[in-house]
Order: sequence, then structure tokens, then C-alpha cells
Amino acid sequence: MAQLFPFRALRPAPAVASEVASVPYDVVNTEEARALAAGHPLSFLHVTRSEIDLPAGTNPYDASVYAQAVHNFESLVRSAPLVPDPEPALYFYRLKMGAPHSKPPDRCKRYCTCGGGFNCDVNPPRPPAR
Repeated sequence: MAQLFPFRALRPAPAVASEVASVPYDVVNTEEARALAAGHPLSFLHVTRSEIDLPAGTNPYDASVYAQAVHNFESLVRSAPLVPDPEPALYFYRLKMGAPHSKPPDRCKRYCTCGGGFNCDVNPPRPPAR
């Protein structure tokens, strides 16, 4: 049987959240990721597509890429900073496919705290931004 364990997610400080946010790693190739992240040192693309910080032509599956990702993530935790949530929680997301950038993803989060019992507080998806 699968077991789920609550954890404290790391989130960017609100003042820099938009600088940390990036497109998903699998919708851009290395050159596109390098262009998007240029001049944006806090972009999460430096973690998810860390080959952009290595010489052009580096194999994205080379061990040096994974080492660079660890280095970039640790730097981002300090620089952004990435702040841990105050309480451990379980995070569930539902994403709907659609036209890129047409609206925010349909998200459904369930925050759970484990204590004397199992208590859950469900936050419904937020309405689309206008």
C-alpha cells in the first residue's frame, strides 16, 4: 500500500515569486530555456534545465548537468529565498490542458495536517485572474 507523508514545501518569497516562476521544463528545448532565463538569475529554469548554465552542446543527461542542478537549487534557496511552509502538508494539483497562457491552471490543493487525527482543509480552485 502506498503511503503519503506530509512535508514542508519550499516557496519563493512573495516579492520574488514572479522571478522564480518558469515554464515547465518539458515545453522548451535547451536553446529556448537559455533564452528565457537570460538575465533572470532566479528563474527556476536554472534548476530544471540546468544545462543552460553549462557550455553549449553539453549532453542534458550528463552527470555534470545534475551536479549543476543541485548547485543552482541550493543557490536559489539562499538567493530568492525559498521559504519552507510553516506546517507539513500534502499538496494535490489538478492541471487541465488548454491554450498556453489562456488562463491559470485549474488547481485544487488539499492541505492536510497530521496530529491526533487526520484533518483536512480543502481550498477550492481560485477564480481565473482578470
